[in-house]
Amino acid sequence: MAGKVDNNISSEEYKEFLAERERITAAMNAAQSEFMFQTYKKLRSVLNRRYEAAIRLNITLENKQVSEVAKQKSAVFKAEKEKAKTA
Repeated sequence: MAGKVDNNISSEEYKEFLAERERITAAMNAAQSEFMFQTYKKLRSVLNRRYEAAIRLNITLENKQVSEVAKQKSAVFKAEKEKAKTA
């Protein structure tokens, strides 16, 4: 397997992704043949899976950030509590 894939996405890339997903949906709905309809339908299916992966990644990263802030706050509160005991 090749190197690890970088799953980070900027807000601009996210907007581009959503626009492309909407374009594929519009093309699917406007398709004049079964072949093109199925082609766009399959492309949209792949985009939906990538969208779900992006959401999961975002939630995971968000949870890590929240957890880090919580650890820092807990440490501050614990230090304040210990300081109050010795005062």
